Amino acid sequence: MNTALEDREWQVAGLDCPVCAAGLERACEGLPGVAQVKADAASGRLRVSVDPATFDFQVFAAAARRAGHPIRHTERSGRRELLYPLLCGLALAAGIAAEAALGRQGWWYAPATACGVVPLLPRAFAALRRAAVDMNVLMATAMLGALGLGDQREAAVLAFLFALAQALERHSLGTTGRAVQSLLELAPRTARVERDGEAREVPVEDVAVGERVRLRPGDLVPLDGTIVEGRSDLDEAVVTGESTPLAKSPGDQVYAATLVLDGALTVEVTRRAEDSTLARVVRLVEQAEREPSPTARLVDRFAAWYTPLVVGLAALTIGAGLALGWPVSEAVYRGLVLLVIGCPCALVIATPVAVYSGLTAAARRGALVRGGEPLEALAQLRAVAFDKTGTLTAGRPRLVEVVALEGARDAALALAAALEAESSHPLARAVVATAAAEGLAFEAAAAHRAHPGLGVSGEVAGQTYHLGSRRLLESAGIDPAAADEAASRLEEQGCGAMILSGEHPLAVLALRDAPRPEAAEAVAALAEVAMLTGDHRATAEAVGHEIGLAAVHAELLPEDKQALVRELTARHGVTAMVGDGINDAPALAAATVGIALGAVGSDIAVETADVALLGDDLRALPRLIRLARRVRRTIAANLAIAIVIRLVLVPLAIAGHAGLALAILGDMGGSLLVTGNSLRILRER
Repeated sequence: MNTALEDREWQVAGLDCPVCAAGLERACEGLPGVAQVKADAASGRLRVSVDPATFDFQVFAAAARRAGHPIRHTERSGRRELLYPLLCGLALAAGIAAEAALGRQGWWYAPATACGVVPLLPRAFAALRRAAVDMNVLMATAMLGALGLGDQREAAVLAFLFALAQALERHSLGTTGRAVQSLLELAPRTARVERDGEAREVPVEDVAVGERVRLRPGDLVPLDGTIVEGRSDLDEAVVTGESTPLAKSPGDQVYAATLVLDGALTVEVTRRAEDSTLARVVRLVEQAEREPSPTARLVDRFAAWYTPLVVGLAALTIGAGLALGWPVSEAVYRGLVLLVIGCPCALVIATPVAVYSGLTAAARRGALVRGGEPLEALAQLRAVAFDKTGTLTAGRPRLVEVVALEGARDAALALAAALEAESSHPLARAVVATAAAEGLAFEAAAAHRAHPGLGVSGEVAGQTYHLGSRRLLESAGIDPAAADEAASRLEEQGCGAMILSGEHPLAVLALRDAPRPEAAEAVAALAEVAMLTGDHRATAEAVGHEIGLAAVHAELLPEDKQALVRELTARHGVTAMVGDGINDAPALAAATVGIALGAVGSDIAVETADVALLGDDLRALPRLIRLARRVRRTIAANLAIAIVIRLVLVPLAIAGHAGLALAILGDMGGSLLVTGNSLRILRER
């Protein structure tokens, strides 16, 4: 019997960059009971899937410690690492003062060097045990080499600069992790819960599903729930990224950290604090950050052979220098400088930190992107296909007319409502709502069956009825001709027409769904746009004309939409499909990027779509594409910075015009530059 895997997480020390993270992962993989290991440099956390029956924490912790990244048992223990740059600086200042007083170098530089070497050596030895040459090996070699050459001041300066740069880099990298985690801090820590007939202030962690929370104007919603009493406008920008307040009334959903503006509410809790929409978004963003983008994978493969190449170049420089008659100390020194310059840290972090920042910035604006791959794909988007109902239109169709072909109009509407009673489609809800509002009596049809893209059928009083398109009737062997005149007239007016039939057509129902007010602006901001819908052509073209769409494909079955998306991809390259994340599953799967709109209330859409736009504003899509292109430009700039610094410093090092201090300033300065450049994305509007 297989034991279910458990996910565990620890904070670890010294996780400074993706290079260190990769080394820690290799050190822990394959240990007893360990199924998967992922180290995250941005948050300094180690996430592991384990088999609890065979997992041994002591063995695991020992492996992490040997790798130079001991597991922290408290968050506060990490403050100790911040002391290293300060201690190094004070010790270096003391050494310089002693040299100035005594006129020579000496042991007084040892404390400064030790401050840099002590935390570095365990990681360097761990890398060597894995037959790997990483940043820690290169820096340790440079420091020990400087000592071996008798230049204690150079070793101390190198130790101080390295410790300072690592601390700054660690702080910068942690900014992305803190940025997404800060979303959770927006939710209140307590809630006013109805208990024993009165409102009690209790921690949100103690509130159970089903309990009722009271909210006043100006309150932040503490937990996800459903309104049972009251009406108010709510500002949901923290979740959806949309600044326009939404009117909410009984039956509507509310989400943790959203703001009640002008009314008192009573809300029944539907999710515990740890399962709120906001908490799930943060978890999914953190998961997405662990998925390397295509560019990051390419750079990682490059770094795998680049570092040994640098070591070989340094050895070649030493050998060539000795052959040319350079002093041994000079040849070794130039080789050490090359080792420091060649450290691949800036190259390796150039992409992931930009991607982390992009994913976090997107989440803060109501767009959940599931990893670096769809984010990079969005930057290269060439065509976008939209579903119509609920995507380009508001998804709130109204039944505007019922044309009875046989019998009474009310009887036809009641029969149609019986067929649609079990359906959640927006058109079905409009029919049922109208029949209920008019006080018509109906019961859900028996043997209900949905026909995707066509309509529904079922049995009422022992007889089979159909409601849907002409093709639904034709597939059932029914001639729709008797309904053609009425249906065509309604469709020319921009309505969607559904035919009700038994053994022959009985009525035609006309429904109208207005385009979203921002649809035209959003479509105008995109390059190549097409509408894919199962509606009649005249209805689809009326909506397309209203929002400025030339490419309208109507009367499509789900498989037709899928084929058209594949055709768009073959013609244009990277293509996105925007739909509800469920009904358009084949087309969403066929697109390069599947995008779910208005996904805040849909667990399935949030969990499965490549991109989930949590709000309903279509303008979020062009904004997200602009952000993705900003990330792509940032990655290109970061890689250019890292490469140019090396192209400048390597010849200087070989020629003897660059020292170890300049080398480490160039290397770590490059890392800080690419990190700082990436963090600018977090300010994207």
